[in-house]
Amino acid sequence: MLRWLFPKKNENQKNEIKKIQEKKFDNNDAKIILREIREEFGLDFSNKKEITIEKMKNFAIQHDIYSFTDLREQLLHSHHFKNDLINKLTVGETYFFRETAQFEILVKLMKKKRIRRILCIPCSSGEEVYTIVLYILAHQTDLSGMEIVGVDINSDRIEQAKRGCYSSRSIQQVPTLLKEKYFYQEDVFHCVDDILKQHVSFKQMNIFNSEIFSLGKFDVIFCRNLLYYFDEEHKSKAIEIFDRLLRDSGVLFLGHADLISENKLFTKVTENDGKTYYIKASK
Repeated sequence: MLRWLFPKKNENQKNEIKKIQEKKFDNNDAKIILREIREEFGLDFSNKKEITIEKMKNFAIQHDIYSFTDLREQLLHSHHFKNDLINKLTVGETYFFRETAQFEILVKLMKKKRIRRILCIPCSSGEEVYTIVLYILAHQTDLSGMEIVGVDINSDRIEQAKRGCYSSRSIQQVPTLLKEKYFYQEDVFHCVDDILKQHVSFKQMNIFNSEIFSLGKFDVIFCRNLLYYFDEEHKSKAIEIFDRLLRDSGVLFLGHADLISENKLFTKVTENDGKTYYIKASK
């Protein structure tokens, strides 16, 4: 009845509005932002540029910003705003007891050498960190002196890791006995017991920021499916950082997609069953 007060936009008007929006959200400006993200964080989204640009556009509109130029300006002046965008771009799905072959190697190595400090980077929302604790508990009872540190660039994920509460889907691969012993129900979530939290800590950090070295030295580093997102320059930088973070003869586990070139810093070890890991080369 009041349609005449709010006339429906015709197709020409809609197309005109779309053209104006596209003009403001110039992809060339978006590429500048992506380049600066790559330089600062090492994240290379060139393999999924279109979907990443669309995510940035949606993020901008949610904050009443209607051009990539204005978005970049805001990113340059606000660390928290930049952090929010990184959170938006680095959301990934993970779950407990994922790709357990490397955890089996870890347990085997622990019987041969002293391993007390483990770094997981990126740790996402903590599933891998807690899985390592559970795996150790399943194979030995002594956790005294053990510390597993989880690091991620996504602050939302770090907060979730600290809470330690997960969906049924996330913990579906946890063996029943471990689930009953080390998780408790809170509403629809399954939360890890405090005994697990006693041996873990979580930090929001950028691997390429020098503050990473404030964490100290580690016996083992898990870095699974991160290098895949880096260009060759940042892959090399990351490997050098791992070398500095690891103690002598420290162990590095990489993801199946994390291909690295031969280097003098690490020696590749291949088990009889084909499982691989890297050992810090002697200096």
